[in-house]
Amino acid sequence: MDAQPQNLTQHIHDLRRFLWRSILGILACTILCGFASHRLLALLTYPLQNILHSGDQLVVLSVHEYILTQLKVAILGGFLLATPWVLYQLWQFVAPGLYRHEKQLCVAFTTASSLCAVLGAAAGYFWGLPLVLSALTNTLPSHIQGAYSLDSLFGFAANTILVCAVLCETPVVIFTLIATGLVDIKTLRHCRRHVIVAAFVLGAILTPPDPLTQILVAFPFIVLYEIGILVAFLLLPDSNETHNISKTFS
Repeated sequence: MDAQPQNLTQHIHDLRRFLWRSILGILACTILCGFASHRLLALLTYPLQNILHSGDQLVVLSVHEYILTQLKVAILGGFLLATPWVLYQLWQFVAPGLYRHEKQLCVAFTTASSLCAVLGAAAGYFWGLPLVLSALTNTLPSHIQGAYSLDSLFGFAANTILVCAVLCETPVVIFTLIATGLVDIKTLRHCRRHVIVAAFVLGAILTPPDPLTQILVAFPFIVLYEIGILVAFLLLPDSNETHNISKTFS
């Protein structure tokens, strides 16, 4: 009778420790990024500055815009920098209650998701952001000069990089859906034409009315979709049937 309250008390204590350590880690990383916010902001605005036309400029529209944008950069950088620490604390919290195959699954899923997110963010910064910014700035008539708000540019850059990072999670999502038996490879292959149409619709929404840009946005998503199916086909021998993911790691 006494064991259950003690276990509940211990769980609450562990949860509080996880939350406090995570918050302190995020706060410390945010302060650290605050000291480097000027360089981080310059890094984010570089893709636009590199393609500005003659006479275009990057501006602030209020006296406090630069300071607030630096604060946003520090907070975003703090969250990103603290992510490994937060994931480690989360692992310390949940690992004692997991079986061996569940621990293996969590490690594999977290590693794959983190790798895809990093690759997606890098692709967004080095490829997606310059591509979209170049296409958008080239739509301006010759008699109109651009004056781009620093805060708006930061929001646009952050959203573009985030979208690319999320899109690169597609193989992990596809693999998980197949591995858990929610869908099978045959169904996903049958839906391929719908996915292709959806990818081009998404490309049309996210990019200017330029067919080349739409193709460059839609094509990676289609490739990632196929990669997810291929990985599941190679790693899950029973992938064409209902498959329990725990069997794969047991």
